[in-house]
Amino acid sequence: MWVPAVIVLIFAGWVSGRARPPKIAATAMNVSEFGKLPLAYEGRIQPFDTLARNVLTVISGHGVVELEKESSSALGRLFGIKPKVSATKWLLDTITAAPAAKDYQVFRIENLDLLQTLGLEPRDGFRYSVAELTERRDETMKQFELAREVPAEKQTLEQKKVMELSKRIFLYTTLQDSFANPALRTDTVENLQADLALIGREVQRLDKMGPRAIPPLEPDQPWQIVFAAEVEYAVNGLMQRPLNAATPALRAVLDAYRADDLDQFNTALSAYQKIVSERAVADADYQEKLTTEAGVGDRKTAERLDLGRIAYEAYFNHFNPFVLAMALYLVCFVLAACSWLGWSTALNRSANWLLWFTFALHTYALVARIYISGRPPVTNLYSSAVFIGWAAVLFALVYEYVYRRGLGNLLAAIVGFPTLFIAYNLAGDGDTFMVLQAVLDTQFWLATHVVCITLGYSTTILAGMMGIVYVVMALWLNRLDDESRKQLIRMTYGTLCFATFFSFVGTVLGGLWADDSWGRFWGWDPKENGALIIVLWNALVLHARWGGMIAHRGLAILAIFGNIVTAWSWFGVNLMGVGLHSYGFTEGRVKWLILFVFSQLLVMALGIFVSTRASGGRESPANV
Repeated sequence: MWVPAVIVLIFAGWVSGRARPPKIAATAMNVSEFGKLPLAYEGRIQPFDTLARNVLTVISGHGVVELEKESSSALGRLFGIKPKVSATKWLLDTITAAPAAKDYQVFRIENLDLLQTLGLEPRDGFRYSVAELTERRDETMKQFELAREVPAEKQTLEQKKVMELSKRIFLYTTLQDSFANPALRTDTVENLQADLALIGREVQRLDKMGPRAIPPLEPDQPWQIVFAAEVEYAVNGLMQRPLNAATPALRAVLDAYRADDLDQFNTALSAYQKIVSERAVADADYQEKLTTEAGVGDRKTAERLDLGRIAYEAYFNHFNPFVLAMALYLVCFVLAACSWLGWSTALNRSANWLLWFTFALHTYALVARIYISGRPPVTNLYSSAVFIGWAAVLFALVYEYVYRRGLGNLLAAIVGFPTLFIAYNLAGDGDTFMVLQAVLDTQFWLATHVVCITLGYSTTILAGMMGIVYVVMALWLNRLDDESRKQLIRMTYGTLCFATFFSFVGTVLGGLWADDSWGRFWGWDPKENGALIIVLWNALVLHARWGGMIAHRGLAILAIFGNIVTAWSWFGVNLMGVGLHSYGFTEGRVKWLILFVFSQLLVMALGIFVSTRASGGRESPANV
């Protein structure tokens, strides 16, 4: 008993260490507190920390900046660990045009042809600085213009990468320009009008896409980008209109940071936090008034200036429990796999205890997302991957509790890691708390239809993983005895029953939602077809089993094909780019879908080949 306890305590200590809020030295600027400040971007109120991490992830593929200089610690030098800069500090350096900003290597360029065209040498990580790209500005613009003239479907791989790079540069410059100081002449009305005429178009451009960091004077007014807010502040000052105190207060914070003035930065930050707190109280009163007058909750709940929720989101970003859970699932897989080689009882129990701890962490992270977003657990592809993994792990652990043969542990680890890995890669597209399209903006249908359909995905995938375990462990490696094989097939059969139920109910609920939204129950939409195919496939497999057309081996192989059917409904239909359900972001993922399908077909072929070869062309009773 002591071995599992020690293993869980070790990893619990590791998670606890990562869960502690960052410590700020008395001689350092309170950058983490700045990261908790609110701003409005892409339709929702979020902390500066979230903006920093999302933008940095989009342009570099990482949520932190890795410096090229050697670590100052002996341990870091020993293991080749380079010092890192947090996303919030990178954001502050960027929006204040601090000298360090131009030397951060954050633009990921991995296409060798493009690197050669721009005169850049390949390096570890394939990340390059603003200074390096600025030196090659003319060539970059030339390649962008050439690529833009070619239709998207006819562009070469290099041209596509040029367009991707241009989007990242545009995002970076928009971020910088949104916080720039307009430097207006306010000595006379004439001079101010002349300056406004010059920057009017720039204000309009930034107002459409820049992050809005200045909270309004009144709750029913929109947030403003800093650039536009300072223009308005200057105009209102001359016209003797009410002034937004948040505008100069935030500028004082940014100026103090650029000047590297510790005391002034922390003082200005506290003053700005006080203003924001007052606006949050006013916003809460306004939202309560709206709710009272309407008699129902306001649809814009997610856009409320809730400082507690915003601060918690910043903490959640720092803790990053999904990444920790992903790593722990990998450790659980190693323990579960080793339990089949020796010392089975201790390792299997260790895997099970650690899996329950990891599942608890996974659950905490899922509930935290629900709290932050104010939405049910599934709203986009990222959250669907998180929820599918969570549900599949729960089913697998329940099976382990019932059968206690180690198969549930193995399945939980096999499903938990890849689903969170998929979610981790989906997070590279930007904010995972995206504002929903109008047709999706409904709590009821998200909590019923979407959750049911996603549970159908989860259980179908779990059944497919059971089929893979059967092919590999029973047919190929011959590591399962007859009783374990029978129990694994029972688990597969039961899971397919659940999958058929959830998929069917979810599809029916989808028809009701479609009638409510579009006035029709069913249409030949790719996503609707994909959902129906899952129902039909699971029903086909169950009927084949009931009719005696397949036995153990056949059930396992057909269950594996369910992974392909699910992957098509989950991701594939979005690749078509048509239909009312094309909400997902799947650009650049066609090859991964093809590789996944190929891998599943390979395992299915392995199941047929190994079984036939083992019996000299006849199925052996153990494999039936």
